[in-house]
Amino acid sequence: MKHYLEFIALKILYKVVNLLPWKVNYWLADRLGELGYIFVGKRRRLTIDNLSRAFKEQYNKKEIKRLAINTFRNFGKSMIEFISLPKINKNNIDNFVTIKGLENIDEAKKRGKGVIMLSGHIGNWELMGKALTLKGYSFNVIVRRQKNVLVEELIEQQRNEFKFKTLAHTIPPQEIIRLLKNNEIIGMIGDQDAGKSGVFVDFFGRPASTPIGPVIFAMRSGAVLIPFFDIRGENNHHQIIIESPYQLSRTSNMKNDIMENTQKLTKNLESYIRQYPEQWFWLHNRWATKP
Repeated sequence: MKHYLEFIALKILYKVVNLLPWKVNYWLADRLGELGYIFVGKRRRLTIDNLSRAFKEQYNKKEIKRLAINTFRNFGKSMIEFISLPKINKNNIDNFVTIKGLENIDEAKKRGKGVIMLSGHIGNWELMGKALTLKGYSFNVIVRRQKNVLVEELIEQQRNEFKFKTLAHTIPPQEIIRLLKNNEIIGMIGDQDAGKSGVFVDFFGRPASTPIGPVIFAMRSGAVLIPFFDIRGENNHHQIIIESPYQLSRTSNMKNDIMENTQKLTKNLESYIRQYPEQWFWLHNRWATKP
């Protein structure tokens, strides 16, 4: 019953959002974020705790609360934008997004060994795949499926309209290697708690279990690994930053190489979050797994 009610609520939101102009939708998104902050106490407390630990020397309690509310607002905006993505097309994409560094993908594709695009839950991560497909890039994205099957079907239907392929995070490793050998682009998110399968690296001064897949696949396949991020700017105009290819550290000790590369990539993400703290997904229990 809970899953069905969530599905009905989301369907209604889809209908309402796609009838309203963007300006009204962003106002609605802020209000939804504020309601989430007020009523979803578990996530509110987790967000405030995460922010307090990460920025204990930079912000006081009042400032932390402001960051927490803005984090919920950003999530509300990202959700509304996700629902509205069918409105974005080749003719108007530049009104919503500025992309910096497309040449880095072009150069990586010329090597012929595939490209791993690594990002995190900052800005609006769903928007990046849509923007790149509209610019002519074929894209595969590894995603975690929702527990609510009805909601998952709705989200998957939305993603299918983006013209990129979604791959479940449980996909066999050999299938990822096959795609990379075919010189395809695979998008990965590397900032969720990885449980016992991850390695512990420093993230905001705390050991965090971090996925090692992006580094391992790049090392084993020879694929180019490119960090990229979305940043929300003024008037909700986004900038997608596609960095230069990451230079993997390679020695005779693969275990240490995996640890070192994962740490460097995690710190790179952290540098963006420190600049735009309210745009990261602090609602997630990133440090759930303990060493």
